[in-house]
Amino acid sequence: MRKNKVYIIILNYNGFSDTVNCIKSIQKSIYTEYQIILVDNNSDDNSLNEIIKYLDSSNLDYNFSDDFSDNNKQRKKDIVVIKNNENLGYASGNNVGIKYALQYEDCDFLWILNNDNIIEENSLMKLVENHEKNTIYG
Repeated sequence: MRKNKVYIIILNYNGFSDTVNCIKSIQKSIYTEYQIILVDNNSDDNSLNEIIKYLDSSNLDYNFSDDFSDNNKQRKKDIVVIKNNENLGYASGNNVGIKYALQYEDCDFLWILNNDNIIEENSLMKLVENHEKNTIYG
């Protein structure tokens, strides 16, 4: 039986340090059926380059593109990095990641996670285990 897959949407705008720390905390998760979708909202502080440097130095495999339209579906890796060509704001920036995730049949859950969050190692597992009790968490 396949475990539920969680697509974790992280929006970055000028916050590479927070974003890297958020990714590191997700990597410690005991629930491993997830896909990280990192959307950079056209940062102007070199955030995206710093995040890519971190990904290059880590053991994470990633795809990077500024065009993840429905027609450009790629093989998923540990992290999918999407660069917006303009700052779309919080909601629309997250929607880019959501739209990407919903292309895949294995997307059981979406978790919009602010980049300044550090999760506990059992957070994701608890969310998935309790999904029938609550469908929306905040």
